[in-house]
Amino acid sequence: MTVHTMLGQAASDTQPVPYRVGFLIETVAGWATYRENLERVAQKVPMVDAQWHDVTFEKPGGWIEKLRDRLRVLPVHQTAIVRAIVEFHRGLREGPYEAILTNSGMSVLFSPRLRKTPTLLVVDSTQQQLDEMKEYGVIDHSSWGQKLKLRLRCRTFDAAALVLATSQWAKDGVVGTYGVPEDKVVVNPHGVDLSFWRPRDDPAARGDTVRRVLFVGGDFRRKGGELLLDWIRRRPVQDVELHVVTRDPVAPTPCVVVHDDIGPNSRELLQLYQEADVFVLPSLAEAFGIATIEAMACGLPVVVSDAGGTADIVDHGINGFITTAGDSADLESALETLLADAGRRRSMGVQSRRIAEERFDLEKTARVPLGLLADLAARHRRNRGT
Repeated sequence: MTVHTMLGQAASDTQPVPYRVGFLIETVAGWATYRENLERVAQKVPMVDAQWHDVTFEKPGGWIEKLRDRLRVLPVHQTAIVRAIVEFHRGLREGPYEAILTNSGMSVLFSPRLRKTPTLLVVDSTQQQLDEMKEYGVIDHSSWGQKLKLRLRCRTFDAAALVLATSQWAKDGVVGTYGVPEDKVVVNPHGVDLSFWRPRDDPAARGDTVRRVLFVGGDFRRKGGELLLDWIRRRPVQDVELHVVTRDPVAPTPCVVVHDDIGPNSRELLQLYQEADVFVLPSLAEAFGIATIEAMACGLPVVVSDAGGTADIVDHGINGFITTAGDSADLESALETLLADAGRRRSMGVQSRRIAEERFDLEKTARVPLGLLADLAARHRRNRGT
């Protein structure tokens, strides 16, 4: 039975009572966009009674934060983790649920609770995959602390009913590191709203000849931003603008335009995509770059690195180029190739939109976890005899 068929049956007259599903999501980095997109589609699925609880690492005015401000010796990192644990526990207490979706690392402390309620664990990487990327910080996995974390995560994956991996790379990490059976892991990428993220109506309407390269990444250094600054400074002719969207401080320089006040899923960000000629995300460390999909939906050729699961998104040589992470010469070659050939930019942009429509349509990708949750909840309800 397909997910879409099951969704239709669950919403039929044979099952009038919607399933109460808890969404306990850490809204950090790209996960904030994921949560927003998932909620948008969930509102259209009547058989899912979605209960949203954001697992945050900071709560302004909260007792943990007040205590930390009063006792300056308390470390920010550790108190942030305590806050996330409290929020995850609070989210569980707002149950009972008939199914749970979570991406939270705090779930490792609540395996017995997750085992009682069918849980869909969403991952874009494993901790070991992130630790092995230098920009995330290399960890010695031989230490007793790391062995304990590995054991806890193994219990969490065992407790989960299903695992949803956003890329094949992430699935390989889950199966290889934690010994999860392959048939327990479903690969389903992030999606974007194709009715919002779209090419501009008139490609010739911009009215200038400056070629614009767009970078979108909150963590500027990890996303390879410094490589781009080095590239633009080395160019002998100043006929290209590099537009940078980031939350990190970046000093504006000739040919570099910094946008530090643009939020996700905003009209301002859409306009930047639509006015760009090339999108670039040369990440040194990455799990899954959702900005790349947004750029593809807007009809842009893309240049990305081979870090993490990003390479799952791009068809090398078809809708863009996949470069070696950290290789400035490889990055420069890909960018200059596209900037020198308007026809190639247009043809690759057309392919980007096609791939976005085929693989990353939010209306399709978001219904996969919603359908799996409904299936898990239905079985849970039958087993309880309700």
